[in-house]
Amino acid sequence: MELHVVHLERKIRDLLENLGFEIYPFKVGWYNEVLPPTLRLRYSDDTLAFVVLSIPAMFDKAFKPFLKKQLLKKIHDPVDQCISYYLSLVRESLADQNMDIMYDYEILPNRKPKFLAQTAAHVAGAAYLYQRKDVHQDSWGEKKIYGVCIHPSYGGWFAIRALLLFPDIKDDIPWLCSMKNCCSVLPVCLEITFFQLIL
Repeated sequence: MELHVVHLERKIRDLLENLGFEIYPFKVGWYNEVLPPTLRLRYSDDTLAFVVLSIPAMFDKAFKPFLKKQLLKKIHDPVDQCISYYLSLVRESLADQNMDIMYDYEILPNRKPKFLAQTAAHVAGAAYLYQRKDVHQDSWGEKKIYGVCIHPSYGGWFAIRALLLFPDIKDDIPWLCSMKNCCSVLPVCLEITFFQLIL
């Protein structure tokens, strides 16, 4: 099973990496473990998933070529349609796999997102999700403070686009390790300054 997963990850990377996308594997259980039951994914905890990010290179390598191909077609949400197009190519290439795709813009009937993108990126190790609880010297009192994801290479210049879920791949994958003990990408002394800048 492990070799199969390594091959699958390599195949997805080969399809997306040169287009300005990054993928990071994780187990659904890592995501579900940090969220209340109402926000959990409805997959077993050992299900393999990948979070898909777009990085700055995506604009030139995927988005502009996509727009050029669509000259005579109606485009409503160009970035979303671009992401959907390239992930549909991944689906076609992996036709032998049972794969579900969740996009960052999809919502449930109760108006909640299908998945919490920043949480998925964090547990997969794609980016660090800074939350109020991470700041050691909280000086905001009752003020509402939202979290923010920071990529180790691109800072805030990236986007979390989708999840690829493989419901039939449920096995112990030893080379995958949870990021719940991951270190922050900012030194502790800069965390307060960072949060003050984004308020």
